[in-house]
Amino acid sequence: MNKTYTCSTIDECLEQASKELGIPKHSLDYSIEEETKLFFRKSCTISVKIEEASKEDVLSGSASIKDGKIIVKNPCEGKQAAIIRASKDVRLVINDKEVVNSVEIYENSKIEYFFSETKSERLMNIRISDNRMEAYLDIKYIPEIVFKLKDTKETNTLILESDIKEKKYPPRFSKDEIKEELKKHGIINGVIEENVNECIKKDEINNLVIAKGQPMQDDEDDVVEIKFAMDNDLKKLSEDNNGRVDFKSIGSINAVLQGDVVARLIKGKEGTDGKDVFGNIKKHKAGKKINLTAGQGCILKDNTTVIAAIQGKPCIKNNTCYVFQLHEVSKDVDMSTGNIKFVGDVLVNGTVREGMKVESGNAANIKGNVERAEIIAKGDINIDGNIIFSSVNAGGEDNEKLNFLKTLEGFSILLKALIDNIEEIKKFNLLGYDKTDGQIIKVLMDTKFKTLSKICLNLLAQSALINHQEGKKNDSLTEAIRGQLMGLAPLKIKHYSELFGIIDILKNKIEIYKNTLALPVNIKIGYCQDSSIKSSGNIMVVGKGTYVSNLEAHQGIYFLTEGSVVRGGSLRASTEIKCKVVGSQGGVTTRLIVDDGGQIWMDTAYENTIVGIGMREQAIDVPSKNVHAFLDTNGDLIVERLNL
Repeated sequence: MNKTYTCSTIDECLEQASKELGIPKHSLDYSIEEETKLFFRKSCTISVKIEEASKEDVLSGSASIKDGKIIVKNPCEGKQAAIIRASKDVRLVINDKEVVNSVEIYENSKIEYFFSETKSERLMNIRISDNRMEAYLDIKYIPEIVFKLKDTKETNTLILESDIKEKKYPPRFSKDEIKEELKKHGIINGVIEENVNECIKKDEINNLVIAKGQPMQDDEDDVVEIKFAMDNDLKKLSEDNNGRVDFKSIGSINAVLQGDVVARLIKGKEGTDGKDVFGNIKKHKAGKKINLTAGQGCILKDNTTVIAAIQGKPCIKNNTCYVFQLHEVSKDVDMSTGNIKFVGDVLVNGTVREGMKVESGNAANIKGNVERAEIIAKGDINIDGNIIFSSVNAGGEDNEKLNFLKTLEGFSILLKALIDNIEEIKKFNLLGYDKTDGQIIKVLMDTKFKTLSKICLNLLAQSALINHQEGKKNDSLTEAIRGQLMGLAPLKIKHYSELFGIIDILKNKIEIYKNTLALPVNIKIGYCQDSSIKSSGNIMVVGKGTYVSNLEAHQGIYFLTEGSVVRGGSLRASTEIKCKVVGSQGGVTTRLIVDDGGQIWMDTAYENTIVGIGMREQAIDVPSKNVHAFLDTNGDLIVERLNL
């Protein structure tokens, strides 16, 4: 009698036959019927003779498992006893000795076996989001597994294998237990009852939002609604990082009539504080508050609406509304009209001819060209035409005051550096004990601080101009500079602490002039040639550009039209300069200068373009694009660029 077995390999066939027939593999009498080896598949079929084996089986010892009990039969005399071994998940002990491999057993053998122990577990994990506004819950129940021996047929080689008898799950977390665990983690706010109820019904919970805080609602910003048309070119630059709406009245603006609404304040909605899952208050962000006020020519109504008190030209600066009287010249400004001087706005619908002068107490708007003429305004200036061999000054006396203020600040820094050097020399006695403080100061001014005398002369000239404008005579600063720092005057200084008196005067002067400066004003032009343009605020070039002209702005200079050109001359600003094309292929010298901390951008720059920040300068020696000049953290001038 033969029986066939088919598996992947011969060993697997023999293993299967040995288990089924209860005959050790080495005692099997078999032959290979078929063996195939394909690329992805192997197969083997064997035929086992069982006549003799079954007879041998009667004589040899055997063992079996039935209903979880081990039944052993002893062998006939001289025959092999049954063999027992355990699988990896069962520990076998025979006659009080643990079996590692296999061992013979008899009916009187003491057979003990043990299963791997498992315990039931309840796992609960609580996670908190980074912003503490949500809590997530995971629950998992691990059962205790009760094992039994797997039943087998009678065989010479008994293998003990475990089988699952039952799984004992732990009790589910109750509602109170879940809430108590949340409290242990500090979660006391926003617990979602519906989700808690879901947790006590399910065997497993993954990433369930169990608590959710109340989000905060930030305040809405106040908004000023402008009720008159504004210049689109300026809107490109209307930015305010301090939370104030700072619209500048540059360019052509339609006049308003008496009683017209100039602007309206729209109050933002108030927000609410939030609360995280720990119950902590999350403060909402306060909105930008605007205090809308009425200036010259306006009336504030109901604290939110500004109306025009007169007919004229409206503008709003730093949330204060104005309406200025408008003087309109319907033709060219020439010998027939004479020079124009008006306390309010001036509108010239023609050209300002050679030798003529236009002065405005506020804004000036020139529709035509400016030809060898002078334009002065205390407010913004807008010139639609070309500026040729002319002078344009926006901000009036503020430009002189700003230059004077800059000189005062630089002079104060230089004096402090001089004092530091004096103290260093005296501390280490670098010039000898016989040198007086005055002699030390004179030596330093003649060597290390050579520029100090030049700055003193410049400061005296600027001070004289400012004093003349204000109707004053010589002041304490002028007297102190002449009496202590000019010529041989330093030799009269007995102790260097006398210089602190000059620093105190400078400090007071700086504070006074900072408080007396008006709001910065802007200039907008299309094209200028061989001209001087000065502004206490920004200069914006919206046309072809500038040619051999000097532009000076106490804020920034911006070229807004693609392809506009800066060719020759100089541009000087406090904060930044943004240009399109600078210089020419012929290598004309063009200078771009900003104060310390300022930056310069150029789309295209040709050789002999000089960029400067503070006291540092660098020339561009090859045609370049995407140029950016700035000071790094060490104070070194960096010019980033790509070759054209």
